[in-house]
Amino acid sequence: MTRSAPHGRSRVKEYGDYQTPRQLAEEITRAISSVGFKPRSVFEPTCGRGAFIYATLRQFPSVERILGVEIDRAILSDLADRLDLWTLGLTINAHYHNYEYEPPP
Repeated sequence: MTRSAPHGRSRVKEYGDYQTPRQLAEEITRAISSVGFKPRSVFEPTCGRGAFIYATLRQFPSVERILGVEIDRAILSDLADRLDLWTLGLTINAHYHNYEYEPPP
């Protein structure tokens, strides 16, 4: 996976920002589709710039709902803007959530 260039090295350190290449997302969704899986709902817990969301939209016409979660508001906003142009009559919810893990005492 490659680093998100526009946000630089400090962003990579802070968030571990590595985006899944679109080609890899396409190959994975194609492999899933090849075994006959036809999801109606998809959950993408680290949606980033949406590689898996776009691959899902192309590969699975059966999908009715996609839920994506992202910790970076700027990336999420960019994804939401691009999805508005892409989707018609499909429910896609993208949510900001900053996961913080606290180890048990």
